[in-house]
Amino acid sequence: MTTTDVNTFKDFEKVMSIFGHARIVYFFLWDLLKTTGHYQTGLLNARILNKLIEFFSIMGREGKAAHDVFHKFEAFQCEPNQDTYYFTVQGVVMI
Repeated sequence: MTTTDVNTFKDFEKVMSIFGHARIVYFFLWDLLKTTGHYQTGLLNARILNKLIEFFSIMGREGKAAHDVFHKFEAFQCEPNQDTYYFTVQGVVMI
């Protein structure tokens, strides 16, 4: 292994560590929004939910979570838009 390989591997570990922490934060945020959204109508909007769907879609294995967020739009009284459908399909295809 060269020094470049070691540095690249360290950078990769650092990115994956940050990504792993972000994953935990997003799942925590989703749990919080599910709980809050049931008690407080009008608090969430499509933009917030789309960001969650986008993140879960990017994660690949979390396509089911993207699909779950999509199914909560009606419960949260939000109107899905083209980004909603795009990221949901992208997440479901990744499952």
